[in-house]
Amino acid sequence: MDYIREIQNKIINKLNSVFRGKKHSPESVNYSGSTTKRSMGANYTMEFSSETKKIKEEIDALVKDIVIKYIKSPEELIKHLEDYKINIYRIPYAEKILEKFQEEEGFIVGLNGKKAFLLHNLLRLLNEKPPQLKFKTEPMFIFDIKDVEIYTAARALYKYFGFKNNLPGYDSRAQELYKITSHRKKNIFKGLSSEDIFACKEAMSRDMESINFTVSLSVEFENSKKASQKISDNGANI
Repeated sequence: MDYIREIQNKIINKLNSVFRGKKHSPESVNYSGSTTKRSMGANYTMEFSSETKKIKEEIDALVKDIVIKYIKSPEELIKHLEDYKINIYRIPYAEKILEKFQEEEGFIVGLNGKKAFLLHNLLRLLNEKPPQLKFKTEPMFIFDIKDVEIYTAARALYKYFGFKNNLPGYDSRAQELYKITSHRKKNIFKGLSSEDIFACKEAMSRDMESINFTVSLSVEFENSKKASQKISDNGANI
């Protein structure tokens, strides 16, 4: 059973547990994010997310305009990220290392607890700095020291703007819950409240949006590149 179906079933089960045995009008289960609100009852589901969709459309256009400028130079795009005054770390084997932390190369929201302590000190060690007793990190970008694909940098920028615009699912708790549950092999929502499950769903939605954005961008660019090549080839044959 995939993660999305598991979320849907768990929400239904949570609702059933709320409504079971109620003789009067049942309670509703509510979730309120920064720009999205949901309310679910026995016979209805309401979602108020027009603001989320509006911001997402603005981010799509803004990030696309920026990335197109650097489409042939991911290193220049990473250099552009310095304008946002967020720490940028370059480490060897970034993808493999971050996988151990259930994170991905690119933009990472602020972390808390043991994971924050371990990642913070790993970064310090790689930069030849002494360890610190610190259990909280600020948002950051982490990329490999070489061969970063333009779409990896583009997705990082997309996620940063989602975070900057306070879209639901980019807060530290939602991100951590999403990463923990999506890596569990069974009972993935054990111990979570309805609000936690909704938070997971928001984080998952933001993740899928960043993936869809980069896929769409790559398809558009590759098709454009092929068209340009075809025009060039035809011109050479005149």
